[in-house]
Amino acid sequence: MKVLLLIIFIVSLAHFVSANGEKRALSPEERQKILDAFNKDRQEIGKKAGITMKQLTYNVTGEAQFPIFTLRWFVVDSTLYLKGNDVYNRYHEGKNKNNSNWKSQESIYFFNPNAETIACSKIFKARQKLDITDAYVYKEDQSLDGKTAEAYGVCRFEKPEKDYPEFKSKLAGIQLPPKSKYADILGVTETISEEVMLAETSEEQGSGATGAAGAAEATGEQKSAAGSFFNIFIFLFLVFYI
Repeated sequence: MKVLLLIIFIVSLAHFVSANGEKRALSPEERQKILDAFNKDRQEIGKKAGITMKQLTYNVTGEAQFPIFTLRWFVVDSTLYLKGNDVYNRYHEGKNKNNSNWKSQESIYFFNPNAETIACSKIFKARQKLDITDAYVYKEDQSLDGKTAEAYGVCRFEKPEKDYPEFKSKLAGIQLPPKSKYADILGVTETISEEVMLAETSEEQGSGATGAAGAAEATGEQKSAAGSFFNIFIFLFLVFYI
């Protein structure tokens, strides 16, 4: 009987650890689906622009580096949020409408010919409260002061060692797929979880963005750890006292 209980416990614990570690990751099928979509679109756009586009591979390590959420914009080279709420869209559309490099198409950065890898997260969330200290809000749209922008889902291309700065001008005038296309492929949801709310509360109490995000993520880890310790306790009780 004790041997049977031990086997059941080991199998259950292995499943728990696996599920806990993989809950943030895309499935192999999801990775392949988004990779195929990007490569197909890149080749089609490349033909229209007369540019040779490199085939992308999927960067699993890069995917693991995305936090589940952040209370500050997660900004690195060639990183784009896939969806946003109305405040986010107003802010970015207004900010970039006169930027000749963007041509109102943020997805242009998905089409750097020399990019080689892609990583995405469909559960990533970001929240940023806008205020008058932001140059665009101050100069162009003060109605955004105090409003909260939210972004959902993210994809990132590794910055190429050999960049191709002219590609933006070559893509000018070509209609590019919107970011939302890739959000829909991944199944990005436009919601902010309870953990994010907790992080925001922690930040307002003075813990700071890093501490807030850490506190919220730690809360989830603590819940998981508590469950693990409870399972271990029950198992030991059954083995030694029954």
